[in-house]
Order: sequence, then structure tokens, then C-alpha cells
Amino acid sequence: MFFNIILFFLSFCLVLIVNTRVTLLAVIICVVIILVRELISIFSLKKTMIGLFAGLMITTTIIGGFVKLNPYMYEKYSSVTFIHMDKVGKLDEIKNPEIVVFNALVTRVSIWKASVEVAKENLPFGTGAEMGKKELFDYYKKTNQHFLAKYEFPVHNQFLDFSIKFGVIGFIVCCIYIFFPFYKSIDLLNFKSLFICFGTLFFISNLTDDFLIRFDGIVFSGLFYSLFSSISTFKK
Repeated sequence: MFFNIILFFLSFCLVLIVNTRVTLLAVIICVVIILVRELISIFSLKKTMIGLFAGLMITTTIIGGFVKLNPYMYEKYSSVTFIHMDKVGKLDEIKNPEIVVFNALVTRVSIWKASVEVAKENLPFGTGAEMGKKELFDYYKKTNQHFLAKYEFPVHNQFLDFSIKFGVIGFIVCCIYIFFPFYKSIDLLNFKSLFICFGTLFFISNLTDDFLIRFDGIVFSGLFYSLFSSISTFKK
């Protein structure tokens, strides 16, 4: 038990070293899900709350140590991430957007806003798989979003990507596939928490990227879907 706890906190430290926003968010959510579900099944509510509080204090201490060693980490998760949110759809008004907001949230939100408009323009059947990116890039040019057009930013959201390409049907199919782990976990007796965490991880990942148009994303999801679906421990 003690070794597992040490291993967990070492793994968490590695996540902090990698220091990507989506990864850190996914890890925190999944850790909370597993701890709450597993501790409640073993201990009383009181002991579970004490364990969660102790874990929170240790985690906060570790994060505080990393912030002290790397002050930019605090800046990244505060001012850098949320800079210029009033410029959504108007990135060209920012001086040197390549330097200031290339990886900022405002750029992603501007892309998603444009993607929603392209999807709405091509309802109900979409543009088709081949024309999806072209329609989005053309929309950048049509609306004079030169920064987005210059670098040809893709959708970075699987739900919007399928909505543009395949319309209403694409959005529905995407939802069915991505939310499948949550439905399947209802029938599982063992590994329920792990499958829920995998579903949470895959859902968050596809909110900020489009993994189902990439080979690695398809193989990754297909492998774990198959593994969890093959577990023969269903409710009788």
C-alpha cells in the first residue's frame, strides 16, 4: 500500500514536469473519481473524507513546491492561458499574435467559434470528409481572420470536426462513440472506475483535439474499448 502511494506521487510529479494543461486537468479528475469510488467501497465515509483531505494537502504541497521552483507555471495557468479573451474572433487586433496568443485559450475559442459557424452553414449533412478543412480555412479568409488563415489551424475539437464533415449524423455518432465507456461501465462489476476514468480522459482529450481523425487516436481508443468490453464480469 505504501509503495503504491509513493509510486502515485512520483507519477504525479512527472505530470507536473510535463506541465500540459489538459493532462493535468484529466489526471486530477481521474484521481478524484478513483479515490472517491474505491475508498468509499472499502472504508466509511468519515475515513474516506480524512484520506481525501490528507491527499489534498500532500498534493497541494507538491504543486506549491513545483510552482516555487518554476514560477512560470503559475503564470502559465493564470495570465498566459486566459490572456486577451476579449479578442475572440478578432486575433488580428493583437500585436504579434504568433508570439502572444499562438497557444493561448483565446486562439482555440476563436477556432471553435469559426467551426460552429461552418457547421451551421452546412447543416444537416455537412461538407463531406474531404472538404471539411477547406471550408474552415475558407471561412477564416472570408471573415478576415488572417492569423488563423495563415497558419491554417484545424478544428481541435472532435465533436465540431465531425459536425462540419458529416453534419447532424456525424455529431450523434461522435457522441455515441466517445460516451460509450460511461454506458458500458454501468454493466461492469470490476474495473468500473478505470473505464469511467478512461472515458473521462478520452472525452476531455477530444474536447481540445480531434483524435478520431488520427491513426493513433483510433487505435488507442479501439484497443481499450475492446479490452474493457471483453471483461466477462457483468451483472447477473
